Amino acid sequence: MRKICGNCRVSYTQEKSELTARFSEAEIVKYFGRNTEIRMYRGKGCSVCHLTGYSGRIGIFEVMEITEKIKKLITEKADADVIKKEALKEGMVTMSEDGLSKVQQGVTTIEEVMRATRSS
Repeated sequence: MRKICGNCRVSYTQEKSELTARFSEAEIVKYFGRNTEIRMYRGKGCSVCHLTGYSGRIGIFEVMEITEKIKKLITEKADADVIKKEALKEGMVTMSEDGLSKVQQGVTTIEEVMRATRSS
């Protein structure tokens, strides 16, 4: 994903309700708390970023630890949805969640996370 330009980064607030169409309530609360307004960041555009508001890139990741339960499900040729459900119960962080974490830290924008994770 593209990173917000550090030279022209500004903060703004967004209504939490605007995020609930794409992200679950649990994901939003985990990274932004229960407030109705969420502090976010974006680049306003400058000569460093060629007026895009972005400069550089950063990865978002989804890593599933292979625990004994997961290993057993794989060995039993369980459905991928069953494996993912168990992995989430065991603490797997999805790409969307990793992206939200980076939004909360002010590294990238919510629009970049939605663009990068729209199919997941």
